Amino acid sequence: MAQYKQSEITNVFWASNDGFKGGRDPLGIQNSSIATYSKLLPGLTNLTKHIRYYSLYCWLLSEYDSIENSGQNTLHQYNFIRRAELAMALIMKDQVVGSVVGALFVSQGRYKQIEDGVYDIADGADYESKDKYWTFKSGAFGQYYLGSLIYYKLVKIEEGRFYLRNKGKELAEAVRNSVDENIRLLFLESILSGSLKKEAIEDLQPLAIHRINIGSEEWSSLNNLLTKSDDESTLRRETIFLLLNDISNGEEIEGFVKKRFLSVTDYLYLEAAFGWYFYYLCEGLHYCIG
Repeated sequence: MAQYKQSEITNVFWASNDGFKGGRDPLGIQNSSIATYSKLLPGLTNLTKHIRYYSLYCWLLSEYDSIENSGQNTLHQYNFIRRAELAMALIMKDQVVGSVVGALFVSQGRYKQIEDGVYDIADGADYESKDKYWTFKSGAFGQYYLGSLIYYKLVKIEEGRFYLRNKGKELAEAVRNSVDENIRLLFLESILSGSLKKEAIEDLQPLAIHRINIGSEEWSSLNNLLTKSDDESTLRRETIFLLLNDISNGEEIEGFVKKRFLSVTDYLYLEAAFGWYFYYLCEGLHYCIG
């Protein structure tokens, strides 16, 4: 008779343990909702509320190219971006703003200091470090933001290196025309030296992700990025119209999707109106299943 040892027993694929999952949808029940809002808001994610990262990444890549072409830089492109992300987390440390890249690392005080009042961002950011703010090699840029920047034709990746496309170069130039040169140079100096002085953080506040100057060239460029028509549809543009229309009528932003469900007949001429009605139905079904 066949005999089996416990060590030889293997789990079927859906029962195997491949590590703890911290997400809210481990069984993928919400896939239909995700597919729906991806069509309604192409290029937008839950991180788009910090859209200044889009322009800052373009500017950083542009500056990296310039420094590299001058022969002054031996820092790998990934670590250049990683240091910038950690420096930004320190700039945002005392701001009441959520979803900042590296915020948990900073809030836990895991960063080191070169000397009193000088943060060692090289130690906390460089991929070779043991205790670093982000494990993914190219930082949050490569893990989360890259997809949107590729969608908007700002950035491309070839052979493990990021390159700016023409639209990305234009957005980088908009940052240069919108942020004081001394502030930009101070930020770049901190990245290249791998250190950030505590007193410099206050000087760098105009670069904070929630402080885009309204009416600036950077502000206008980012607005145009979101409101222009997509190549395939106008669903994102229609959605923004519906949202702004609700706001002008005194509606709360949090009730946008529910409003679209209850008032679907108000804007039948817009595809996006029915799209959000369908999305709400999907979410209701997922809630019941869950």
